Amino acid sequence: MRSAHAAWRGAGRPAAPICTTSFWFALGPDARERLDAYARRYLAVFGDAAAQALAARCVAAGEGAVRTALGQLRDAGADECFLVPTTADAAELDRLRALLG
Repeated sequence: MRSAHAAWRGAGRPAAPICTTSFWFALGPDARERLDAYARRYLAVFGDAAAQALAARCVAAGEGAVRTALGQLRDAGADECFLVPTTADAAELDRLRALLG
C-alpha cells in the first residue's frame, strides 16, 4: 500500500488514495478443501499448472486464517476489504458474521 500512496503523491494528487482489496475465504468444517477447489476452478483459465500454483497461494481457510489475513491488510493500510465466499450456501455468511462479531 505504501507504493500506491507514494505513486499517488508522485502524481500530484492532493488527497490520499482509497486502498481496496478482496480475497476468497472459506469457513466451516470443509473450508480448506472448498477454498482449494473453488480457486482451482476459478483460476483454470490460466491452465492447470498455473491454477494449481495460484490456488496454493489462497490461504484464507478457517477462522484463524481469515482473521490473520484481515489483520495483515489492516496493518498494511487497506481501507476496505471485500470478502468473497467460496460457496453460495447462505450459512457461510452466518459463519462470517459470527467471526467478525
